[in-house]
Formats: sequence, structure tokens, C-alpha cells
Amino acid sequence: MFEIRVESCFHATHAVFDASGSMEPPHEHHWKVTLILRGEQLNDHGFLVDFCATQERLQRILAQLEGSNLNQNPRLDGIIPTAEHLARLAFELLAPLSWSPGHLAEVMVQEAEGFAASYSEKEVR
Repeated sequence: MFEIRVESCFHATHAVFDASGSMEPPHEHHWKVTLILRGEQLNDHGFLVDFCATQERLQRILAQLEGSNLNQNPRLDGIIPTAEHLARLAFELLAPLSWSPGHLAEVMVQEAEGFAASYSEKEVR
């Protein structure tokens, strides 16, 4: 199985609930988003998917979030903007696109160094 990773970043503000259930004050993060694509085969040019084209697709999605207050961003439609929800949103927007011969397997969102969440394809059993 081949795997590639493509990363891009954006800046945005959010406010989420802390462990005690209180809403934190709005604060900014330099979010890093990583796409993980997998596949059994390479294309005729010897790669799974084109790195640059994949990053462009990711950046088009992230441009909708760049510089915004994620709590008010219409793309999130009132969903609490945790890293987990952002990972799922990016996955759901990108998964339907053609990635042949690979497929989108996972999206990881890092809100700060050492703190990341991911959303992945459903496990097949």
C-alpha cells in the first residue's frame, strides 16, 4: 500500500468549551491540515496522486476558513469548531473528489504543536 501526505495551513479564530464546560474566550491558531491518501497502484507516471494538484484542492477548501472566526463561519453551519469537527468537514468535502488511483484515507488537523485530531475513512471489516 502506498501512502502520501500533503499539508497546508490556515489562520483562524475559534472558541470551544473547556473541560469544565465553560466556553473559552476566542483565540487564534495557526492550523495545519494534513491529507493522507492511500492506494495499491501508482499511475502511469509513477505516483499515487500529484502533490501540487492535491495541495491546490486542499488550499481551496482552507481558503473558506482563512482569517475567519470559525464559530461564525457559514461553512461550519453552527458546529462547534473543534479540531475533530474541522477534520471531518475537510474529509467530507475532499473525499468525493477523484483521487485515482489513490483515495483519501484520513485528514488530520493540528491546532497547536502536539495537539491534533483526525478523521478517517470507515474501517472495513
